[in-house]
Amino acid sequence: MNYSANTNYNLTENSAPTPYTINAIKNAIDIMEEQCAYYNAQTSISIIQTDLGTALSNIDNLGYTATDKSELASIHTALETNTDNLYVYNHNAQRGYVEKDIEGNKIVVDGEEVAGKAVVYMEEYPAIMDKVTEISKQVTALVKDTEDRSWIKGDVDHNGRITVADYDAVRQMVLEIVDYSETDAKFYAADVNEDGFVNIGDVTQIGSKIMEDKDFVKKPAARATRAAGTAGVVDNGSLSMMAEGSGMEQTIRLAVDTRKAYVGGQFDIALPAGVRLMSVASSSHDALMNMVDGNARVLVCNIENTEIAAGQTFVELNVEVSSDYNGEDIEVVNAQFATNDGTVYRLAKASLPTPTGLTSLTTTEKVASKVYSAGGMLMNKIKKGLNIIVNSDGTTKKVVK
Repeated sequence: MNYSANTNYNLTENSAPTPYTINAIKNAIDIMEEQCAYYNAQTSISIIQTDLGTALSNIDNLGYTATDKSELASIHTALETNTDNLYVYNHNAQRGYVEKDIEGNKIVVDGEEVAGKAVVYMEEYPAIMDKVTEISKQVTALVKDTEDRSWIKGDVDHNGRITVADYDAVRQMVLEIVDYSETDAKFYAADVNEDGFVNIGDVTQIGSKIMEDKDFVKKPAARATRAAGTAGVVDNGSLSMMAEGSGMEQTIRLAVDTRKAYVGGQFDIALPAGVRLMSVASSSHDALMNMVDGNARVLVCNIENTEIAAGQTFVELNVEVSSDYNGEDIEVVNAQFATNDGTVYRLAKASLPTPTGLTSLTTTEKVASKVYSAGGMLMNKIKKGLNIIVNSDGTTKKVVK
């Protein structure tokens, strides 16, 4: 005979125990113990499900590399399946009959699959709670991983804040001073405008956010102008170049002619033989350079995103011209300029042809100009310290490098 745990037994201090009442009370205690165990397991499983929801929310809403996102999502799916199997097993075991085991597999008895089997819940309870503990630890680790492996757009050093250090790090990536891969988490963080490149657009966006003291949204809205700007050269403006000076050290001034409000730019200087870029300078912006694939990459920007004045010199290139120079063009290639919102525009290639460029270095001078040290030693090029240039016409010039 089964007894309900809700059955009332009116016992007094004078009641004499009988086998009937003792068995009834014992049965009621067993039922209550089972119910408490069942609800304890269900509550624990519910907590796991809540934590899985937190992990999934992180995966959907935080920033990750494609590889990390895929891996975390796979782990979440596996743990969610295991939790669902555990939930069903706990529920069915409490009812006394299970059709699958605790892992969600078909029941096997004596090496053969069967439709199901009868079980005693309190005998299954220890295994159920062991599984709860196992999955709970795995889910807790997953939640932590979704937080630790997430990246904020612009937070290249992964310290949870967007600072000048991130701004400088992205500038070094643009100049290719530091190595990075497109699958690297730092690349994900640096590609703020999500155009698939680390370029001047990312530099300007990070600068804007630092000055505004705001975080980036997860996915900035796509901009039609960016697609036009990166797909090919359209009417995005043009660069002009003008050379000044004479002899072996000359200055090339660059200006950008556009109606767009550019705040920074990057470009590569293709230098012919006999011409070497010594330094870059700008009166309104930071100007940096680095050699990339044989060309001099120049980056012009500042953290305030000051607008570049159209038609006016925004950067000066100081070049050294040796006797090896054969009159070939100096070209600006891969020119990309960005507006304050990080939209990147490509500009047409610009060149500095000989007729309007390095005209002061005549063929005679190229052959006859000689470089001497302060001690009178003939040198093959200008070196650090005092240099004396002797031209074919007998004139001399002192150059300190």
